[in-house]
Amino acid sequence: MDKKDNREPEGNSFDYEELANEPAEDQGYEEYREEDDFDEDEEAVFHFRPWMIPVFAGMMILAILICIPLWKLSSHSGGAGDSDALVTATEAQTTEATDIPETVMAPEVSTEPITTPEPTAAPTETPQATPAATPEATIQPTEAPAATEIPNANSAGNALAEGNAMTFGDVNETVTAKVTVTNTGSVAGKDVVQLYVSLPYTDYDKEHGVEKAAVQLLDYGKTAELAPGASETVTITADMQNMASWDSTADNAAGTKGCYILDAGDYWFTIGNGAHEAVNNVLAAEGQSVDGTADKAKSWTLDSFDGTTFATTKNGTAVENQLADMDINSWLPGTATYLTRADWEGTFPKTYKNLTASDEMLDILDNDIYEINANGDPASVTFGADNGLTLADLKGVSDINDERWDMLMDEITLEECMIRTGFGGTSTKVIESIMSPETIQNDGPNGIYSYPLGQYANTDASTGDPCVVDANDPNLTYKMGTMVNETVIAQTFNKDLAADYGRVIGNYSLWANTTIFWGIGTNLHRLPYNARNHEYYSEDAVLTAGQGTAYAAAAMEYGVIIAPKHLAFNDTEINRTGVSVFMTEQQARENELRGTQGIVENAHVLGVMTAYNRVGITQDNAHTGLTKNILRNEWGFQGLISEDFIQDANYVVLKEAVLNGVTMSCNTGDNTMAAVSEKYPYWTVEAVSQDTTMMTALKQAMKYQNYALANSNAMDGMASNTKLVSVRTWYDNALTAVQIVFAALTVLAAAMYVLDERKSKKQ
Repeated sequence: MDKKDNREPEGNSFDYEELANEPAEDQGYEEYREEDDFDEDEEAVFHFRPWMIPVFAGMMILAILICIPLWKLSSHSGGAGDSDALVTATEAQTTEATDIPETVMAPEVSTEPITTPEPTAAPTETPQATPAATPEATIQPTEAPAATEIPNANSAGNALAEGNAMTFGDVNETVTAKVTVTNTGSVAGKDVVQLYVSLPYTDYDKEHGVEKAAVQLLDYGKTAELAPGASETVTITADMQNMASWDSTADNAAGTKGCYILDAGDYWFTIGNGAHEAVNNVLAAEGQSVDGTADKAKSWTLDSFDGTTFATTKNGTAVENQLADMDINSWLPGTATYLTRADWEGTFPKTYKNLTASDEMLDILDNDIYEINANGDPASVTFGADNGLTLADLKGVSDINDERWDMLMDEITLEECMIRTGFGGTSTKVIESIMSPETIQNDGPNGIYSYPLGQYANTDASTGDPCVVDANDPNLTYKMGTMVNETVIAQTFNKDLAADYGRVIGNYSLWANTTIFWGIGTNLHRLPYNARNHEYYSEDAVLTAGQGTAYAAAAMEYGVIIAPKHLAFNDTEINRTGVSVFMTEQQARENELRGTQGIVENAHVLGVMTAYNRVGITQDNAHTGLTKNILRNEWGFQGLISEDFIQDANYVVLKEAVLNGVTMSCNTGDNTMAAVSEKYPYWTVEAVSQDTTMMTALKQAMKYQNYALANSNAMDGMASNTKLVSVRTWYDNALTAVQIVFAALTVLAAAMYVLDERKSKKQ
């Protein structure tokens, strides 16, 4: 809420001393003037004028105009007939839903929006007993590096399972740890096995500015519930990319600079209940006198520097520096000194004040980078072709390079592309040329709380929809924004529990008829001041990726599009639409981005939401390195991208966003080109139809977006012969009629007023 401006309008002045000396009874009254024509005996008379008739009529109609939408909003809008488009299908398959537990569908839950959901009775963990984790017996690398074998330890008196070992996959890509856990307590419980690694910190790192933590989480697992005295061997296979370090100076496969590296030297692996215990185990194994357990740490030696294993991503794309402009020193050289292990005291962070942006920085901060112009051959970009395909023909086609996708995109008109990208808030718009349906979106990393179940649920049982909700179901007013927050889910270190949570979200989305779910929150707890930390898992990227991947993969079993957010670096709610976030590329990649990367690459999510903030000085939606080169190219993301919700066309930077892989804004409006152009004056068919670069980007954006929809529950109930028919409810028609009548009455009243005034002057 803005603070009230108590300043007086310019030119006004008050003499408070004189005002205080005025008689109290005179304050607030005008001075009587002799020249005023006033008859004390004259009574006040209401003078009727003819022009008042349409005014009064207009006021009545205006009241109706206000009341009808309020009535509409006060009742649930279940059923297909309440949508902007009606889907009529003769034969189609539908994703099946299972019964939602009563704890999820409780009718007594408040229907009010929940801004900060409180933790509730979601699946909980069994109270922890005191199990003791037994470390690995040996290191058994598959390659040649020398291994340091440490004798078996049995400090807790537990028997080691035969064959326990720590092993490494081919070409140093995975590491597998087997840990036997025995419950030595008297109460049944579960235990977390946290696998940590301590990386060598070398002269090379100091010379090239590569920073290392003393110890970092590599992966984790959890036992089943163990009875007192029972044991379980937990196997953890970790991705060694999570222990690779980003070196902005290293040569890479692209022939430029920037690459993930593994230093030559000793790598220490350990289990521990938190990072503090883990690092003490390593220090104890190295011979230092600390409160740690040396037998819980195992070493592995890499003989030579490795700058090739992770030089390409899982889809074969060469990595390279993409975020150099996030370093404030790239704009204002010598401004910031970054913290380094090599000089802890000398480089400890400080507050930087009185920085002045250069003219070059101001130009970028203005958010107007690309100018729509005539370029290339506009005729080379095909729109409106008749190839006989609909989106339903590509339902479930997971190969985005299938030639049918390009054929389908050729059928879309330019206007449809521009409308779909310009307006994407609350729902996607219908694309009639390819029968791409309107899809409802919902939000909330801590549960679906934007809409009650019945607002978009199908209540028409005649459709044969297995997910239909009875129109009289008391749960229609339920909002599932009551789940425990992501921070609590992370604290369990239980991927199975995170998956169960995802299944609840996926199941609910089928019943609620919502296709796109703006959840998982993947930002890190980098600052305690972030008012949305409750929407994010933790301060650790590996824990975020592990819980988020399990959640997303499970939810997607129900066809819902799970979209991690906010990509990236969102850490404040104050001035979040303008704040510039600066850091080194190593910090960005190994922390914030690593949490999202694991989810995109392993769960293959089909949606992503960008952040409000700037990446350096570039609007997040329009940062080529982040959205196009890292997200799309390096990680292989092929789904839809939306910017965060804000009704501000200046924030959206639509031109630049589309060019960088964003598929839709979060603004709302009618499904018309006129409405879109009113929001974005530069976004006109006349202008864009001459810009080959922009038209090509628009078609690519639609390809990504419709690819996501075709591989989601948006296509449930749709077949090749399905037709999308625009419909208008009776109240839509009534409102339009009222608006027309009111406009006519307004014009009539104005005309009658003018005539009445002329008549009065003549008299």
